[in-house]
Amino acid sequence: MKTVMTLLAVAALGLSGCVTVPRCAPMTTAEVIALAQAGMSDADLIARIDRSRTIFQLSVADVLQLRTHGVSDVVIDHMLATYPRWVEREYRSYYYCGPPLVVPPPGWWGPPHPHWAGPPPWW
Repeated sequence: MKTVMTLLAVAALGLSGCVTVPRCAPMTTAEVIALAQAGMSDADLIARIDRSRTIFQLSVADVLQLRTHGVSDVVIDHMLATYPRWVEREYRSYYYCGPPLVVPPPGWWGPPHPHWAGPPPWW
């Protein structure tokens, strides 16, 4: 009985590590328009966009649609800034952290020595 309870406890702890919090779904421009027309403040709307981690690539037609439906310029500017911020973050993560490091096998450090190939001619 004691081993069964121990196994159940270990299984419960092991399975609890597999539980993850679901991410927010990305927002669409239609959702932003609906929330702005519902009266949500600019700060709350910007916070919701940031929480959803949505990257907007807005065209001129999208910006005009947002403006005609009453979305404020502050929110539109924040939506337009999501793509350049994402590009900058990706650029920095690659160039400042570097590409993946490939380590050669032991004993192969440095350039090849001339005596490895024997005396010339090497063909």
